[in-house]
Amino acid sequence: MRKVLSLLLLPLAVMAGLSSAYAQDPVGGTYVQSLDELSNQKAYTIDCARGAFLTKNGYLASTAHSSLKDADPAKFAILSYENNYYLYSVADDKFVKNNGELSDRLTNGTEEALKMDPKTNPYFLFYFTINGANYGLNTNGDDPYGYVINSWMTADGGNQYRIAEAGDFDPTNALAELEYYFHQAPTVTYVVKDNKDNIIFTSNPITVELGTTITSLPEKYQRPYYSYNTVNVTISEKETVIGFTATWEGPFEISDDFASAHWYALAMRGTWYVTSAKTANDGAYQTQNANVLGLVEESYHWAFMGNGYDGFQILNKAAGEGMSFGYTNDNKKDQGIPTLLDDNEGNHAWNIAPSRSTIANSFTLNISGTNLYINQYGGAGGSMKFWNSANNVTDAGSAFSVMEVPTDFAEYVNSEIAPYFDAAYFGLNDEARAAVGYDDSYKTTCSFDEYKRLTEAIAEVITDKSNFVYPETGYYRIKSAQYPGRYMSYAEINGAPMIATVVNPEESAANIIKLTALGDYKYLVSVGGLYATSPSASVKVALETESVEFTAVVNGPGKGTFTTGAQYGALHCAASSSPAYYVVGWTDAADASQWIIEDVEAASVDVTIGETGYATLNALWPVTIPEGVKAYTGKIDSKDGALELFLTEVNSTIPSATPVVLKGNADTYTFNFTDDVETLDNDLKGTYAETDAAGKYILAKPERKYIGFYLAETGTIVAGKAYLELPANAGEVKGITLVGDNATGIASVENTTTENNAVFNLAGQRVSEAQKGIFIINGKKVLK
Repeated sequence: MRKVLSLLLLPLAVMAGLSSAYAQDPVGGTYVQSLDELSNQKAYTIDCARGAFLTKNGYLASTAHSSLKDADPAKFAILSYENNYYLYSVADDKFVKNNGELSDRLTNGTEEALKMDPKTNPYFLFYFTINGANYGLNTNGDDPYGYVINSWMTADGGNQYRIAEAGDFDPTNALAELEYYFHQAPTVTYVVKDNKDNIIFTSNPITVELGTTITSLPEKYQRPYYSYNTVNVTISEKETVIGFTATWEGPFEISDDFASAHWYALAMRGTWYVTSAKTANDGAYQTQNANVLGLVEESYHWAFMGNGYDGFQILNKAAGEGMSFGYTNDNKKDQGIPTLLDDNEGNHAWNIAPSRSTIANSFTLNISGTNLYINQYGGAGGSMKFWNSANNVTDAGSAFSVMEVPTDFAEYVNSEIAPYFDAAYFGLNDEARAAVGYDDSYKTTCSFDEYKRLTEAIAEVITDKSNFVYPETGYYRIKSAQYPGRYMSYAEINGAPMIATVVNPEESAANIIKLTALGDYKYLVSVGGLYATSPSASVKVALETESVEFTAVVNGPGKGTFTTGAQYGALHCAASSSPAYYVVGWTDAADASQWIIEDVEAASVDVTIGETGYATLNALWPVTIPEGVKAYTGKIDSKDGALELFLTEVNSTIPSATPVVLKGNADTYTFNFTDDVETLDNDLKGTYAETDAAGKYILAKPERKYIGFYLAETGTIVAGKAYLELPANAGEVKGITLVGDNATGIASVENTTTENNAVFNLAGQRVSEAQKGIFIINGKKVLK
């Protein structure tokens, strides 16, 4: 069976003016003085001042490397075939490819001849012509194999080679392989068509073995953004043509001509748009922060003709037909300026490949075969210039993207105009709606002229702050416009009341904020009967009894800022890893200083009283006591050596942040918010967030005990409940009992009492059960 050698054809060029002869003796026999002395029947050694050639692990090598310095030189044949030379390892029976690899099979792209050009005897320069450029074969001790193939072509001691005869060689098999490869081996030609049946690429004939099965287009013939069909062709003829269809799946539609072009807005860095207007300082095209209205201008419209093989031509609508984005050889350099040129002048083919920057769906524009990419220098308005760097593929300044030039502007009405009228607060009022001439039908369809009219009318009415809807005095939930789902809320930090933001506002009345309208767009911001204080830069905003006036400023549709007017006087939702994002002071215009106001569906709090009639409540707002419920504040006192909890009934309204004990039949009751009332003297403590119960007296009913406040060793208390903390001189009090049911919201309670629940009257007589009055139970006085 014929063995097909894939061999790299390297031209050997010997250059003039080389240095004098080496001092050392020839490695082999007589040095070759000219190309005429070479013979296909001879083997040779090849050396230079740094070392001699050999082979190692399937590659050409040199004794120039320290690990090979004691190795014997190898024998090579320099085969002349059809006016070219091919370097052949005699010991390995393989050809040397243009990357130094040894190969017994010639393949397309590796059959370049070795160039040998003798100048000053007996020295030769060896090099390969790869893709039209000359790459020298150089001896280099730093490379693991002792040689490199690079662009260095200056004659020196590392590339001035001598060739010495080293014996006879039978070239029959090697020459037969060359003959077979170039004249007998079957070839395949790949033809690529687009979806319109236009041929966009044809490969050179590629040699293959008979019987090879082709299923896909070789990767080196594929281009970015195309998908290709598959085939199943077994090679049985001398010449075979295989066709493939390339389907374009790129970021834009390819246009056929200027008249029917599909126009796009071409963006740089994802937000700045390329315009055919030039910068004043250097004449380069620039980028602008164009709004949607600006993007309808033809200077921002670009289209793409061509394909991924020949390159893309980039049209500009304002420039007109016959002009496209291009470059000349003069500006084909780093910081050179691509420009719009007549199609008959300069170069207009652009290579398009996906960008590896963080800009989604972006691509790069560069000159094929180079590292010259179009890059945006500077911010908005910056110049579009060439940057000669491999870093372009990841740089945001080389990342282009496209967006459709809109024809129906309903999308922009929904995103930019409708929010002004859909917002409950900080949106435009009915009078402004009428002045703008807006109705909801524009959300469905809107022409450019109508969109332009609406935006101009909006720009007019928003200059008058009286056209906006502001909240009246009342209860609201106030949501951060920057951080989704975060609402202003009462918080305690090291026991001090603060204002923060939390998620899930429905879980607690602590998320309900009261705005007190003072007129002239000024407000008091309060929660839990306390007021937000003056903000300062990055400092947590405290809640105190003294009020501070904030001015509401609209900063966008449905978004407003509460500010004192100082530089850092705005309430600002600070980013934090804490469960509660603190509200701090910052600038008015910052995104996290913007808030969205929502109505509270029910300004009330619901409480469930259990079967035996007791619960607790700590409402952040004044609430009315519903029918069927009694509410009590509590005072701790000592009488006859025993601690007593004195309960005082509250009239119809419970003041804000006033913890109470509730008594009533088993049911769920609604406590509605009401106007402020005076505070009451009280020893009960209240929770505003989930609180550690350990060391606190919490309302509970341990097994075989009366309901009361018992010392907890573990557990938590949910927000909005009451508990007791006894004085430091109280001693080891286990509990103060009531008669009633478990309180809701207690996670767990440790029962530490050991008494037997015996009941005595004040005369010391034991009774079967407590009726009405004061009784002694487990050594403590109990009110019934």
